[in-house]
Amino acid sequence: MSYSKTVYFIPVWFDDFQKCTDAVSGMDIWMPTKNTKVWAKYLYHYAANVTKQVKSSEEKERTDVMGQRDGAIFASYTLKNPEELKVYMFADKLSLTNVPTLREVRFSAFATGVGFFEFWVEYQNMTPEEIAEFAYHFKKAKGGAGVYKKENLPEGEDFLYNVTKSLLPKNLPAKLFFSWTADLKYECNCFHFLHVDDILPEPEERKNTLFRLGRSYRSNMPVAEESEYDMIYEAGTGDYWSGSPEGLANIVYDYAHDPSTDTGYYLHKLKLPSLETTYYFMYLLLLNQKYSAVQYINMVALSLERSADDVEQLNKRIVRLKNMFAFNVVSDDSIVQNVYSKMYKIMEIKSLLEDVIENENQLDYLQNSKQVKADLVSNKYLFGLSILTLFSAAVDLAGYIDRYEAPTSIATWLSTICVLGIAVGCAVWAWRSIKKR
Repeated sequence: MSYSKTVYFIPVWFDDFQKCTDAVSGMDIWMPTKNTKVWAKYLYHYAANVTKQVKSSEEKERTDVMGQRDGAIFASYTLKNPEELKVYMFADKLSLTNVPTLREVRFSAFATGVGFFEFWVEYQNMTPEEIAEFAYHFKKAKGGAGVYKKENLPEGEDFLYNVTKSLLPKNLPAKLFFSWTADLKYECNCFHFLHVDDILPEPEERKNTLFRLGRSYRSNMPVAEESEYDMIYEAGTGDYWSGSPEGLANIVYDYAHDPSTDTGYYLHKLKLPSLETTYYFMYLLLLNQKYSAVQYINMVALSLERSADDVEQLNKRIVRLKNMFAFNVVSDDSIVQNVYSKMYKIMEIKSLLEDVIENENQLDYLQNSKQVKADLVSNKYLFGLSILTLFSAAVDLAGYIDRYEAPTSIATWLSTICVLGIAVGCAVWAWRSIKKR
C-alpha cells in the first residue's frame, strides 16, 4: 500500500452560524484552515469570496486562511494538536500490526446550521479489507455495550463520538446527528482514498472490496448484489470508485506505474491533491445538503407550536438551502461530475430537497394561518377598545348634559343604556365565536 487515508465526517447541528464560528474561534485549540487545503475554489466560489489575505508574522509571506467577514457562509478550522486526543484505534481488537494514525482534525461549518467534525486517519501497510474492518468498528462503537465498554479501553483513550463531543464549545448548544436504526447510532460518513501497489484483482474480488469500503462493512458481513443505493464507477485504468449512503471510496490499483505515461502522471501528480481538495469538498457539499434537509424537515414538523416569526425564519433557512447550497452540477470535469451525480442519487438528496420544498408549502400555509389568527385577535382587541372608547365618550357627554336641570339624571339613563349595549354586544360576540367552533 503506497498511500491510504480515510476522512470520517461526523455531522453536528449548531443552528446559528455566527455564534458557532465565534465560539470555535474563541477556543485556543483551533486555528483557521488554509484555503488551499479546504476546497477547490471553482467548486464553491461563494465561499471563496469571503476569504481574506493575512501575512504570517513568522514566515513573512501571504497565506490564505478563512476570513470571518459579514455574509460568510462557510468556515473551516483545524485542531492544533490532534495527537493529544488519544482516540481509541482498535489495534488490539483487530490484531493490527500497524496502528492507524490520526493525522488531522478539522471542523467545517456551513451557514445552513450544519457542521462536520472531520477525523483524517492514515494507514500504514493495511489492506483495503483491513481498512474496511477498522472503519466499521471505528464509526460504530459508542462505548455502551458488548465489547465496546469504556472501562475496557486503554488508559487515556476514548471512543470517537466521546472525543467529538468533548470538542464542542461549551457555550454553544449543539448536538450530533442520530440515524434511524434500531440502536440509534450516531451518524458518520467515510471518504476512503487508497493507492494500492498491487496487480488488478479479479472483477468479483474487486467489487466486493469496493462494496465493503463504500459501506464500511466488516469482513463477515455478506456483500449483496449492487442495488440502487450502491454504485461502482471506473474512472480510468485501475481507478475505481464505490459509494453508498454511508460512504465514498476511491481505490487506485497502481500495478503498471510508468512516469512517462499520461496515466502514471495523472495518478501520481494530479490525483492525490485532487482527492484532498476537489473530491473532499465535493463530498462535503453533498453531506451538507443531506443533513440540512433532514434537519429542516424535522424543524417543519415541530413548527406547529412555534410563533409566526419563528416560522418565517425557518422559511428563510429553506430558501437559502435551495438557492445557495443545493447543487445539481458542481464541475465541468467529467470524473468529478460523474462521482457527484452518482452520489447525489444514492444519498437521495433530490428526494430530501423535494420533501423540504413540499413541507415549505405547508410552512407557507402555516405562516399565513398564524398571521390570520394574529390579525383576528388584534381586530377583537381593537373592537373591545372601540366599545370602551364609545362608552367613555357617552359618559362624558352625559356629565356635560347633567349641568342642566332635568327630572331624571340623563347620565344615569345614558350609562345604563351603554352598559346594556356593551353586555348585549359581548354576548353576541361570544355566541358567534362558540358557533364558529
